[in-house]
Amino acid sequence: MDSKRRKRAPRLQEIALEAGVSETTVDRVLNERGSVSSDTRAKVVAAAKKLGVSRILPDIRHGLIRIEVLLPVAKSHFLQRLHQSLQRYAQMLDERIIVQRTVIPEENTENYVQHILYPKFRRNGLIVVARFNEEIKNALAQVMKRGETVVTLMSDFPGIEQHHYAGIDNYSAGETAGYLIGKLSRQQGEVFLLTNNLTYKAHVDRTSGFANMLKKQFHHLTFNEQPMEHFDNVDNVYLCLQRHLKSHPNPENVVAIYNSGAGSAGIEAAIRKYLPNNDLIWVAHEATDEHKKLMEEGLLNFVLDQDPDGQASSALQHVLHANKVIETKQLMSPIDFKLYCAANLWKTDYFNK
Repeated sequence: MDSKRRKRAPRLQEIALEAGVSETTVDRVLNERGSVSSDTRAKVVAAAKKLGVSRILPDIRHGLIRIEVLLPVAKSHFLQRLHQSLQRYAQMLDERIIVQRTVIPEENTENYVQHILYPKFRRNGLIVVARFNEEIKNALAQVMKRGETVVTLMSDFPGIEQHHYAGIDNYSAGETAGYLIGKLSRQQGEVFLLTNNLTYKAHVDRTSGFANMLKKQFHHLTFNEQPMEHFDNVDNVYLCLQRHLKSHPNPENVVAIYNSGAGSAGIEAAIRKYLPNNDLIWVAHEATDEHKKLMEEGLLNFVLDQDPDGQASSALQHVLHANKVIETKQLMSPIDFKLYCAANLWKTDYFNK
């Protein structure tokens, strides 16, 4: 017995020295006796791991961890897939980790701000998809000053220090679309540039990246420098193209279409009616059942997918690391987007709505 005590005492001393606490505190943490603050528990467990203590160490978490995910109404395929991804990952988490999804109409900035600033429950982290404006930006900055962990999805919010952006490089995605169209369009012609809503920084970045790529490298192509906004509404997409094609002096000069948002059914209808014989290059976003069918038919050439599974995983990992649930820190760089064509179509079928 004395021998065992002599062997155990130095180890407690070493852990106490490494963690900067008393031996009594180390004993209470390792044997889960008494009340010790979460920060102190974390220090002791980290010290024990560093020193290679060969035993099952206690969980440093006590109580529930609540993560709020603030999303607009899921009108687009991407948002529907993002909802599914978040739900799937939430079901895999420890029962003490609660992921609460709050859905608000995207145009209701005031409600967004209120939910950001005044949550209905104690929140350990906030994951948000939102339009880029000063009101929402300032609200996110305020909750970060209060010590909350904030992650933005789909669109970044530059200027807010210490937040994590769990999305793709949208500017690079737009550049990629421009590069593909520029390389494949051998003759002079016009490109139609469409977008969802320029109050989302993601779409500002995509259309800017696209425009700058054409201006820089592909001077044989012209395009509408003011993107056609359609708010992801299929009818709006069709009417935008109908209006431009009906008034166009030479519709046969239209060589490509890039749409940074949704509403591809409207593009398909316009092409079939007004440009049935044109060998158009069409670049779209998101791996959907609709796009898979269009690519199989040869009507759609390329799809850039922003990987909602990857965004959901990155966001949750960042919040869980900040709350000391997992040890691995999520990389701060954007996640990679995926590029598909008819030769490498995705195998997973997504719902088609």
